Amino acid sequence: MTERTRWLIGSGLMFAWTFGISAWTLTRYGYGIHDWLWWLVCAVVGAAVSLTVGWISVFTTRQIVDAQRDAVAGLDQEQLDELARAWKRGPVPDDPAVLVAVLRRRDLLEHYRRRTLRMRFVVAALLGVRAFAAVLVNFTRHNYGATVLILALWVVCLLAVFWSEIREKLRRPRLMQLRAAADHDPQVSAAIADPVTPMPRPNWRWWTVAFAVIVALAYGALLGTATYFSPKERGCRVARSVVHDIYANREWFWTTNIGPTGRPLDDYQHLAQQLRDNATAAEGFPDIAPHARRIAELADRAATIVATARQQTDDVSRDALRHDQTAYAQILDAVANEEKPLAQTCWP
Repeated sequence: MTERTRWLIGSGLMFAWTFGISAWTLTRYGYGIHDWLWWLVCAVVGAAVSLTVGWISVFTTRQIVDAQRDAVAGLDQEQLDELARAWKRGPVPDDPAVLVAVLRRRDLLEHYRRRTLRMRFVVAALLGVRAFAAVLVNFTRHNYGATVLILALWVVCLLAVFWSEIREKLRRPRLMQLRAAADHDPQVSAAIADPVTPMPRPNWRWWTVAFAVIVALAYGALLGTATYFSPKERGCRVARSVVHDIYANREWFWTTNIGPTGRPLDDYQHLAQQLRDNATAAEGFPDIAPHARRIAELADRAATIVATARQQTDDVSRDALRHDQTAYAQILDAVANEEKPLAQTCWP
């Protein structure tokens, strides 16, 4: 199996794991059921993390994989097939080359297992602390389904971390048979008499720091994205847009500008259209939609009053213009009354 194949397989399994947890979280809390953008974000972040972790895994295990490949060098396809069946029940391989390759590969794996035992205990301890905290929080909140799921995931993680120890115990009876067969063959005994050449110890400290940085960046990106696309933040962006549209047009508050000498009527109508668009965008947010809708209605009324005031051109209609200015001022007061609770939903 090539490094690229191992990288893709490992990354695929990691992606299935991370995306599965993300999918459960989205459906559990209702964020992504009707919003495809949530799924896209989880897929992109999960793919980036999975490909990175898969590459680190391939790189850190390259030496043991190369050593095992060297142990089976020179075997033909028939011998490789017999090698694959060596750990299964049945007669012990009678080919000395196959028996030597089986025991050499096992010695290499045992050497690698012992060398990484402390690191796996550290990983198991970190997983245990994290799982205990998550179980405690969910159990006290009566989220029993989440509690059971977290415990199940923790058990799966422990099995993955200590699978080499479990496999070693399961293979011990078969190993005794293989060792006994090797002791009866002087050629095999001589071939496996030399101890396994120690592989250079990888710089675990550097890789641990690199892995921690990658995980922290991925978690920060996911958390920031989740915050940005959360229902509250999306609603607050609409609220900020409404407030910005109101206060970015300060001349809108000058009642003297509604007459024929004021700003073009198109400016008032354009502002009213912007506020209508914001009201439409706020429909999915119950805390914001009523205020945004009311402000849009008031802006439409204000634009109508300005259009009426622009028709007052003679001296007789000055009283009507003052009446329009009074009505316009009342609308501005109503807009201010709606804008305050709208802003308080995001800036309490």
